[in-house]
Amino acid sequence: MTNNTGTNNNVLSADELRELKIFSESIAGDLILLSTIQRTELTNTSIRQLLELDFPNNLSLELIGNEAKEAKDFLNQSMLNLKENLTINTIDDLAVDFANIYLVHTYQSSPYESVWLDEESLLQQQPTFDIQKEYDKHHLQFNEKDRYADHICLQLEFIAYLLNNTKSYDQLIEAGLFMDNHILRWVKLFSIRVAKHSLTEFYAGILVFITEYLDQLRTLIVEITGQERIKPVVETEQAFKGIPLKFVPGVAKSW
Repeated sequence: MTNNTGTNNNVLSADELRELKIFSESIAGDLILLSTIQRTELTNTSIRQLLELDFPNNLSLELIGNEAKEAKDFLNQSMLNLKENLTINTIDDLAVDFANIYLVHTYQSSPYESVWLDEESLLQQQPTFDIQKEYDKHHLQFNEKDRYADHICLQLEFIAYLLNNTKSYDQLIEAGLFMDNHILRWVKLFSIRVAKHSLTEFYAGILVFITEYLDQLRTLIVEITGQERIKPVVETEQAFKGIPLKFVPGVAKSW
């Protein structure tokens, strides 16, 4: 995403602003990396780059809680497995999984918000237009031929944009409200569907990890700003129960 104008915000003290910018920019970097991983299929080179970064241990936000730690442990193990078995067949399996998740929706999952929130599960419905309005407010542009506005990658990058431009708590609050209204309403359902059908540990692991990461980021934004979530996230507390998934934390012993 690219921005064409600046923004005016309330002024913090120099020390407060410095601490806020360090936090916001480090989290923005995490979100950009998590988006990049989902933008294109993994290659031998990109996997080796992630291994060199010690992903996901290189991320700034430390996940807490049993399920979050299990998600991170599983993703770590999937990275170690890739390191030990980085063959042509492994790359091919990842490519198939990527296509099934992000391109052809073989698993009846979709990286687009409209599919999850529209009553008829259609692309380019009201959620898409609502998100487009958020981008328009900040004069953000993207290639619609590549992805629609409500794609998970664009949402992660928009949150990162708000954090990278933090000059007061206003941007954190705006990011939190955007998360409440959009990505947090469906990302857990998306990760569950992928975890149920994924061919590879990596893609099952990365989406469950992203779900946990975003939930904890949202909680941290509440703690920093004092601004509560405007409404509950979509009711998914029961989503993991009774589903024999291979990769979902708290369900399978493999975690």
